[in-house]
Amino acid sequence: MKLQILGLILLNTVIISECSSDTKLNDKHAEESIENEEKVQGGKLSSITKHPYMISIQNDGDTEGAAFLIDRRWAVTAAYHFYGFENGSLTFRAGSSYASKGRKLHVQSFFTHPGYLGRWKDDLTVFKLTKPLPLSKSIRPIGIASSLPKNGTLAATCGWGYQKWGFKAGDKNDTLRSTTVQYTESESCLDFYPGELNDRNFCSLTEGKSPCVFDWGAPLVYKGKAFGLFVGGLGCGSLKNPPIYIDLTEYKKWINNIIKKNSEPGEIIDFQ
Repeated sequence: MKLQILGLILLNTVIISECSSDTKLNDKHAEESIENEEKVQGGKLSSITKHPYMISIQNDGDTEGAAFLIDRRWAVTAAYHFYGFENGSLTFRAGSSYASKGRKLHVQSFFTHPGYLGRWKDDLTVFKLTKPLPLSKSIRPIGIASSLPKNGTLAATCGWGYQKWGFKAGDKNDTLRSTTVQYTESESCLDFYPGELNDRNFCSLTEGKSPCVFDWGAPLVYKGKAFGLFVGGLGCGSLKNPPIYIDLTEYKKWINNIIKKNSEPGEIIDFQ
């Protein structure tokens, strides 16, 4: 799929962003779509009932990435998804193992981290839905961890991105897949991408297994809590160019403040 930077996203609902509209972004995701289009995720088929917090993001019918629920009305994803698209072409769906199916969601507003400049640092957007979602076995928020696991801990991730060698342009993966990767602390990851990361990024080092292109925004989960959010990298399942995440434990306070400041009086908040 050919990705282009087209301008600020236009949604049919109220849109609010904390990222300046005139900021010039040099986005790394566009590079990844070319370099990684035939890389491997190394996962296996999964079910939305095992990952009921997952939201698929589509652009003109093609899988663009992932997001996940942290509250019945709030979700998070990579900031990249809310930059560079026009005409309300983004579609959000929840409650299905298939990216193109499930309940269609409508975005009321979104809030991009003010530090985001189009790369992997602070690559985070929080968005609010127009209505709270009814909870079920296939739709349920996940909490955000307050601390990181021990370095080297195995953690789970999932998504609808590329998942095997040999994908060609235009091929799609519509079924949710999951895999387990080894969390690697920030200090050990900085040298892989000099100048591209900060201490709020970390990576995973598991050869042949990782989130990949069009999994951007997927969570990294340990003991039922999300502690990372996949934002990019220049290799899938690579030990030389590992996948990169933001450390959600470092952003939990910011997320909580966004939700509190933009919730209506009496509105029930499930965020943990």
